[in-house]
Amino acid sequence: MPVATGVTDPELVYETLKLSRRSHERYCGEFLTIQTKEQGAQPFIWNDAQRLIDRKAAEQMSSTGRIRLIILKSRQLGVSTWVASRLFWKCSLWPDRKGAVVADQADRSGTVMSIY
Repeated sequence: MPVATGVTDPELVYETLKLSRRSHERYCGEFLTIQTKEQGAQPFIWNDAQRLIDRKAAEQMSSTGRIRLIILKSRQLGVSTWVASRLFWKCSLWPDRKGAVVADQADRSGTVMSIY
């Protein structure tokens, strides 16, 4: 249930916020776009690798109360995109949240975030 720009109905905004907080995957598909090589901007629909990472993150959060993932990855699986979307999802829908992108070289974290 995407919210159109300019919607001021407080109940609709509140319901959309609740639904968006409930599911990271749903939030991505409804509110985020990615730039594809073939078709330009498209809704961010998760692939199997992103669902696996999200499932592992959820398991870790429920068992330890935090997420600490080190992902050795192939290119083009959408791992960086999933991470950036999670940071944005958490920081934009919950108050007092901070996120950081860490890379092996300082300029690479800026490169990753400039894509989004």
